[in-house]
Amino acid sequence: MIRYINSDLASFKTLRFKPGLNILLADKSEGASDRQSRNGAGKTSFVELVHFLFGAEARKDSIFRSEALSKWTFDVAIDINGSTITVSRNGTKPSRILLTGPVETWPIPPQLVEQAGLLELSNESWKANLGHLWFGLPIPKDDDAERFQPSFRSLFSYFARRQLSGGFQHPMQYSTKQQPWDQQVSISYLLGLDWTISARFQELRVKEKLAKGLRQAARSGDLGRFFGKTADLRTRLAIAESRAERLRKQLDKFEVVPEYKALEHEANDLTREIDALNVENVLDGDLLQQLRASLLEESAPSLDDVTKLYAEAGVVLPDIVRRRFDEVERFHRSIIENRRAHLKAEILSAEARIGVHPV
Repeated sequence: MIRYINSDLASFKTLRFKPGLNILLADKSEGASDRQSRNGAGKTSFVELVHFLFGAEARKDSIFRSEALSKWTFDVAIDINGSTITVSRNGTKPSRILLTGPVETWPIPPQLVEQAGLLELSNESWKANLGHLWFGLPIPKDDDAERFQPSFRSLFSYFARRQLSGGFQHPMQYSTKQQPWDQQVSISYLLGLDWTISARFQELRVKEKLAKGLRQAARSGDLGRFFGKTADLRTRLAIAESRAERLRKQLDKFEVVPEYKALEHEANDLTREIDALNVENVLDGDLLQQLRASLLEESAPSLDDVTKLYAEAGVVLPDIVRRRFDEVERFHRSIIENRRAHLKAEILSAEARIGVHPV
């Protein structure tokens, strides 16, 4: 229930309402006849003020954003959830709503403005709260909002009709510019019917209209500017169908794609290389064992053994022979050292190969 509508504009007359039917009349001047007009008494402005206070969009051409009214604030006291709430709005900041009263249980709570000591709410949140509290509408969410659904402004406009918009010409519409789907969805919701049926019908109408526009554009050739000529599209279609058929055959035969074949060949080559390296490591390991054994077995012959042999035979060797034996011993020792150096080099080489390619 609306209890009163007021303004800080000095010339504005406070409108107070009582329970039941309230009729707003325009007094005629004394001596005026029945033919004289009552235009300019403020009846239409009153309806516009009601819409302004209850979330109507205030465009730049709105009367409340005009130079004469933009600086003045308008108030309305209404009953919501059994409590009286005072709401204020002006044309300077039409997107902000100021409130006083118990609003703690509202789905979108207002924020406190400490300077003014009032509660503030955006106009969109104000409409969302009214839609939920008065009509049971869900709080809209961006992620799951439907395009064609009832809104507070559409439902409220059936209860505050504008005569200039044709609101009294037909009971099913509040304006001659109202879309048919909006009429169907809003009336269905107000009557407790399944409004989603009307919404789905509108979705079909939109898709049908879009398909019709595409067909017309296709006939006129306008689509060619965006998608190419018909011959080009047919060529692309033939290539795509050929590729699809080739992939289908590969799938039926369980054939892998060519890219995998290349990877398979590369993996096979690497496997063969690894096997060859393993064989080389085994051979190098055997060679390493043989080289180490040879290195231990390599030793120079002892001259004492030869001298002892001749002594046991009863032969005395002259000094010249002994010198020859010393030269032979040195020669053999040189050969053994060279042999040892060669074996060590071979061992290091084999160990290096095994270290680079471990088994």
